[in-house]
Amino acid sequence: MMNFFVVCVLLQFLMTFAQGQGHGDGIPPVAEQLQFEIYEGQEPGTLVGTINTTPFLDYKFSDEPAEFTLDSQKGEIRTSVRIDREALVQDNFDLFIQSVPSASHLVEVSITVLDINDNSPIFGQSSLRISFSENDQRGTQVILETT
Repeated sequence: MMNFFVVCVLLQFLMTFAQGQGHGDGIPPVAEQLQFEIYEGQEPGTLVGTINTTPFLDYKFSDEPAEFTLDSQKGEIRTSVRIDREALVQDNFDLFIQSVPSASHLVEVSITVLDINDNSPIFGQSSLRISFSENDQRGTQVILETT
């Protein structure tokens, strides 16, 4: 009788876990974490990176970002717009991708937008003459023009 009880409890546990409810909140654990980098200013459609996919499952962003698209079968993440790093609130996107129809495979993706020097400084003069006296105290500061 005791063995029957143990088998029943074990079966109940396995069934609950297999249905994605074994983690308490129904959210699967993160299967993988990936980091990608892309330079700002790339053409829309530029490949950012590819996630590992499982046959017979499609994938989607948990929250659809405006800046990126996801090929639901190939797992390719691409830019959907030309990204200007200076216009972003932050230069890093933390995204979650889940399998559908069952959210059994969760991927965490971090995309960092790298800066290109597209806003070079402009100086009013090509050179600037500054002079200090020998008697100036160590740490004396001089105010310079900004660019």
